[in-house]
Amino acid sequence: SDKQVKELMSIGKHAKYLEKSKKKSTKNSSTDKDKEENLTDEDRSLTDDLQRKSERELIDLDEFGNQSQFARLPCKELIDNSIVSFEKLTEQRNKTMLETEFNIKDSGIMEGFEEYMIGVKKSARFAIKEFELRKAAYQWQRAATAKTGSLDMNKVHSYKYNEEIFARVTKLANAKNHGMIMLIDYSGSMGMTICQVIDQLFHLVTFCKGVNIPFDVYAFTTGTRLTDEQLYLYRDGDLNLEHMSLPLIISSSLKKGQYDEALKFLYMKKQANSPRPHYDDQWWSDYTFNGKSEEWGSTPLNNALLVSHTLIKKFKARHNLDKMNLIVLSDGDSNHLRIWNNKALDAIKLPLQKSWRGGMTVQVDGKLLRLKDVSRRATTQILESLRKRHQINTIGFFVSQQAYDWRSKLNEIHAEWVDLKKFNMEYKKNKCITMKNKLGYNEFYLVKGGKDFSADTSEEDFRVKEEASNVQIRTAFKKFSKNKKLNKVLMTNFGRAVA
Repeated sequence: SDKQVKELMSIGKHAKYLEKSKKKSTKNSSTDKDKEENLTDEDRSLTDDLQRKSERELIDLDEFGNQSQFARLPCKELIDNSIVSFEKLTEQRNKTMLETEFNIKDSGIMEGFEEYMIGVKKSARFAIKEFELRKAAYQWQRAATAKTGSLDMNKVHSYKYNEEIFARVTKLANAKNHGMIMLIDYSGSMGMTICQVIDQLFHLVTFCKGVNIPFDVYAFTTGTRLTDEQLYLYRDGDLNLEHMSLPLIISSSLKKGQYDEALKFLYMKKQANSPRPHYDDQWWSDYTFNGKSEEWGSTPLNNALLVSHTLIKKFKARHNLDKMNLIVLSDGDSNHLRIWNNKALDAIKLPLQKSWRGGMTVQVDGKLLRLKDVSRRATTQILESLRKRHQINTIGFFVSQQAYDWRSKLNEIHAEWVDLKKFNMEYKKNKCITMKNKLGYNEFYLVKGGKDFSADTSEEDFRVKEEASNVQIRTAFKKFSKNKKLNKVLMTNFGRAVA
C-alpha cells in the first residue's frame, strides 16, 4: 500500500524492497510462462480459459479499446498553492519591477487611463440596461397583491354590492443574488490578442460593479514552480496539475486601493501588448512588471475547470448567491489531462494500456466524473458537471487567432461540414457569433482576434471636424458604427445571459 511504501522509504529500505519485489515478480512471471508453454491441450481446462477471458473483459475499456485511467484531485495544499491571492501577486509584481528597475510613473504607460475608463463606463451601459430590464421583469412577474386592511375611500360608496372596498398594495419579489467567476487564458498564444481580451474584461468588470454583482477574475497559465517538499505531496494516481497557477487579477472583494491597483495593472498589460507603429518611441514589455504566477505559459483549461469546483463552492458560500455565472475566455483547446506517476512504484504496478485518445475517470468531491477523453470532450463534460452540481450558468468566449481556428471551432461545434458563408455573413452583421448550449456552455460567443475584436472605447460620441466634407463624414460614421457594433452586441447579449 502507499502507507507501507512511505514507511519503507522513511527508514531507508525502499530501494532494497523494490529490488526484491522486482526479482520475485520476474521469477514468478518466468515460472508461469514456462508452465504455460509446457501445458498441452489435454492439460488445459475449459475453466482456466474462460477465467482468463473473463478477466480481460473486466478491464474498463473505452470506445477505442484503451483502458480508462483513474485519477483523483490532489490534496488541499497543492490546490491552494495553485491559487494565488492578489496580495501574493502584488508582492511578485513589486519584486519583478525592483529587479527590472521599472518605474510606472516615469514610463508613461498609464497615459490615457482616465479617458479610457470614461469610455468603458459608457459602453458598459448596454449590458447594465439589459440586466436591469430583465431584473425588473423577474420582479413584476412574481409580484404579489394583498389587502392592506385600510379602506379605499374611492370604493366605500359601493360597500353594499362590492366586497373589494379595502386598499391593495403590490409587493415586488426580491431579485436574485448574482455572482460571477471569470477564467482568462494567459497562454503564450494569447499574446497576439490579449490587448483586446483585456479590453472586454474591463467592460465585464465595470458592468458587474455597475449592478453590484460580486466577482472574481482569475488568469490560468502554467507559472507555478513547486518546491521538492510540495512535489512530495503528490500521491501516485493524483491528477497532475502541471504547474498550473490561478492568480487572482481582480475581484469585487478587494479594498478600493487594491481594486484601483488591479485596474491599473490590467491597463498596463493592455498597453504593453497593444500594436504600436514602428516609429513609436514608447515601448513597454509586460515582462518588466508581471508577477511570476501570471507569466505566459500553456493552456491548463481542464485543470482550471476541475479546480473551479472548489472555487465555486467557496464563492457561493461567501456571498450567499442564488444565481452563479462561470465565464471562460480562451483562444484554443486545453492541455491534455495527465496523472501523477510515482516511478518508484512502477515495479509493483500493473502496466496500463493507454493512448492519447483514452478516457479518464476523475474523483471530484467524492463523486466520479467519467471523461471520454483528456482534451476537447473532457472540457465539455467538465463544464456540464459544473452546471449540474453547482446549478450555475456557463458562458464561453472563443477568440480565434487565424482563419483555421475559426473553421475548426465551427466544425467542432456542429460535428459536420458547416456553411462558412452563412456564419461569415452573421459575423459581418453582428461582429460575433452567438450560440446556445454548445460545448458545455449555456452561451457561447465566437469572435475573431486582432483588429476585429478591438472595441474602441476612447470616444463614445461621433465627432468630425467642422470643415469635413460629406465623403469624410460618411467614412467616419461607418468606422464609428463598426467599432461600436461588437461592444454593443456582446455587452447586450452578456447582460441578458447573466440576468
